[in-house]
Amino acid sequence: QQIQMGGTIFASETNEVISGASIVVKGTKNVTIAAKDGTFSIKVLPHQEIEISHAEFDPVTISTDSINSEPLKVYLKPSYELLQNAVVNTGYEKLNISKATGSFVKIDNNLFNRSTGMSVLSRLDGIASSVLFDHRQGADVPIQIRGISTLGFASTSPLIILDNFPYEGDINNINPNDVESVTVLKDAAAASIWGVRAGNGVIVITTKKGKFNQPMRFSFTTDVITTPKQNLFLQKNMSTSDYIDVEQFLFSKGYYNSSINNRRSFPPLSPVVEILLQQKRNEISEADASNQINTLRNLDIRNEFEKYLYRPAFTQQYGLNFSGGGKDYSYLLSAGYDKNVASLVGNKNDRLTLTLDNTFKPVSKLNIHFSLGYSINNAENNSPGSYNNITIVPTGVPLYPYLQFFDKYGNPTKIDYFYSGNFTDTAGGGKLLDWTYNPLNELKNVNRTSITDALILNAGMQYSISNSLSAEIKYQYQNNSTNAPSVYNVNSFEARNLINKFTQYDGTNISYVVPYGGILDATQMSLRSYALRGQLNFNKAFGNKNTISAIAGAEEREAKTQSSQYRTYGYDDKLNYTNVDYVNAYPTFDNVGGNAMITPANDFSSLLDRNTSFYANANYNYNNQFTISGSFRKDASNLFGVNANQKGVPLWSAGAAWNISNQQFYHLKALPYLKLRATYGYGGNVANSVPALTTLTYNPASWQPITNLPYAIISNYPNPNLQWEKVGALNLGLDFGTNNDRITGSIEYYKKHSTDVLGSLQLDPTLGTSLITSNSAEMTGHGIDIIINSVNLRKKTFKWETNFLLSSVHNKVTKYLFGTYTNGFTSDGRNITPLAGYDPYAI
Repeated sequence: QQIQMGGTIFASETNEVISGASIVVKGTKNVTIAAKDGTFSIKVLPHQEIEISHAEFDPVTISTDSINSEPLKVYLKPSYELLQNAVVNTGYEKLNISKATGSFVKIDNNLFNRSTGMSVLSRLDGIASSVLFDHRQGADVPIQIRGISTLGFASTSPLIILDNFPYEGDINNINPNDVESVTVLKDAAAASIWGVRAGNGVIVITTKKGKFNQPMRFSFTTDVITTPKQNLFLQKNMSTSDYIDVEQFLFSKGYYNSSINNRRSFPPLSPVVEILLQQKRNEISEADASNQINTLRNLDIRNEFEKYLYRPAFTQQYGLNFSGGGKDYSYLLSAGYDKNVASLVGNKNDRLTLTLDNTFKPVSKLNIHFSLGYSINNAENNSPGSYNNITIVPTGVPLYPYLQFFDKYGNPTKIDYFYSGNFTDTAGGGKLLDWTYNPLNELKNVNRTSITDALILNAGMQYSISNSLSAEIKYQYQNNSTNAPSVYNVNSFEARNLINKFTQYDGTNISYVVPYGGILDATQMSLRSYALRGQLNFNKAFGNKNTISAIAGAEEREAKTQSSQYRTYGYDDKLNYTNVDYVNAYPTFDNVGGNAMITPANDFSSLLDRNTSFYANANYNYNNQFTISGSFRKDASNLFGVNANQKGVPLWSAGAAWNISNQQFYHLKALPYLKLRATYGYGGNVANSVPALTTLTYNPASWQPITNLPYAIISNYPNPNLQWEKVGALNLGLDFGTNNDRITGSIEYYKKHSTDVLGSLQLDPTLGTSLITSNSAEMTGHGIDIIINSVNLRKKTFKWETNFLLSSVHNKVTKYLFGTYTNGFTSDGRNITPLAGYDPYAI
């Protein structure tokens, strides 16, 4: 006989009513939603169970046999995750923090969405401990976890895992609105399960999934993000006046004489040097020179950049999500559209993403999962460059600080960019194309676009053999392609420079070797990869005090990357083009480049990576007090193939943890959670571009004017002892938490030692080469991580939290056999410069 069951739902901490909670009769399709006042009513049968759930609260299950005629009062606890109950995803398994020995940082969905932007990784900036974003590098921001463990021959970036597999494509293809959580694996115990690619740390991204027994939910989100125009004057640069003083000093010492007297390549001179030269030649008086130079002292090119090449950034994001599930299935369908107008004028992009995720239970012990994701990204990259990144070609010096983009009459300033104005002003008697440069002209005459689409497919199934043992198989396929044409029309500097350079002039008439017209550079890239994994999972409790969890498995991965690039001359908007002669050399105008050949700019490449791995990980916990863990992995690859014993490398880790707060002697009520842990183990780094076998590069016949035949060069010499880099890491950590996790945090100290690091090694030139890449370097690193989180106020509609992150890392090169000349060496610390005894980013 059916019973009418009803009541009101409250928040346990605030006693406020909860609207929108789902009430489901388990095992049926009988569902209702709590009203605005928190009340609900639903028909049930005896011996049934109902589950009451809400996105922001922990679910509650109530038996219908326990109800009476009085309306129910149901209290739900907030679903904030206690530190000791937090669950992290390593990409192979899910671990409870309280029983883990490794160093993890979990960014849940609430924390992740406090940041905004179109990039998944950029949202971690400032909220993920130990993760450094180096904004000195401009738009392409390098990311490091606990510093670096390699010297640049291998990647310094962390490994990115998306839904349990390495993500090979552009991370900007992933919509942040599809992300459920992010876990950062920092030490060896956490990351070594990923083997030779884990030496720089691992970032595990888990996307949203549908849930069983959940009514259909619909959500629509929209974000509008505006960023003010960049203030370039916040940069501490030398003043224009001081810059001019330096130029005057260098001129007086003859520093510019070689450029002034160069009648072969006619390098450009700065306006100040031109004025000083005119004064020296008595073409203008000292007073006139001083007046002209003093006028320049009051100018600052940053005003020009801010006015013409920078703007406020603007981003619009839209997200649509359907999800739900029943007893035996779950589903999720999402779509997202993002439009971004970048801070640099000329740059923008938009992205469309679609995601489908399904899980089925055809029988009670079998789960089948399938997901499909697609994204397409359209981008324009037409900015001529940011401040200090537009440089005078021969010297690499940034545009002079006193340059203006328009003269006093409003005409675009003609900047001597490749050659001196003394040469270009008279060259060809006015019959050549303009040979000067202006960044605003480039904005109008260059069109660089790219279209990137990405497809990712996941499939898998898991079967429960027994209550403690399950087997699973997972497969992932990725397909990424990019088409990036760049069109330089005839008015662009790229086209004008090449046309002029090869123009044939007899004193009266001109003829074009490079055809009059635009240039099309077309680049196409594709990436196809698959990964297959089989794994056994074991989790069993022995009595009341002993718990063992373990995994073991094998996986295979293949990734094939192909790219092609070609150049077309004489191109215009009517799709016309003209063939050119790539075989013969031609005299350049006024012999500025001697006899030269037209560079074809054609390139084709293909890279195939195959990897096979075997791994195991085990964790033993005694009475929630003591934990020991261990992992082992062996990777093999087609990268190394000379000495068979070096095709594979074994890596391992070991760890222990002591939950001090669970000991009988512990009675500190103000700090109910206290845990000490220690780990040591090895990860690795791999450099796909450094094979152990002799490698040839084939060049076209046009590069060999003597024989006009294709030829090959040795681009990589054999090195039978080449192997993966290894990173040993020690980590000591202390975790703590007060009542209800009002204050939580951790303090960690770590130490790393990288061996077999790839570096340059000098050889006897009689061997055929004087330089080779070998495992000849070593480096160390150490640092601390401090995390303190506090919940200052928690209400239904308002929450105030504080997050304090402090990370410090020190790296040092301890061995580097290539003799770098250090007398007078200077560096701004932006690039890796291996010097034994110094930080790799030596200043």
